[in-house]
Amino acid sequence: MNAPLLEEGGLMIRLRDRIIDFFYRKATLRKKHQGFITFLGGLFFSGGVLFIIFLAFVSDKLLGLQEWPHSPANFILSVPLLVPGI
Repeated sequence: MNAPLLEEGGLMIRLRDRIIDFFYRKATLRKKHQGFITFLGGLFFSGGVLFIIFLAFVSDKLLGLQEWPHSPANFILSVPLLVPGI
């Protein structure tokens, strides 16, 4: 029979080991390849963040949530939060 999922030699343990091995091999590559891997990682992360923001807008529309606070108060409240990030 198949090994249980979380015991030694199980599917999840092997998957975890493969993921850890993948990151180790990518982190120890020659410098020539690290820049490309870093670019792909940044692209993947940025895409994930944009996807979550898009889902937030879609879910707001589907749930019929109103804009809060209304303009121009939303701009005035958002500027102090955005400026430190720039």
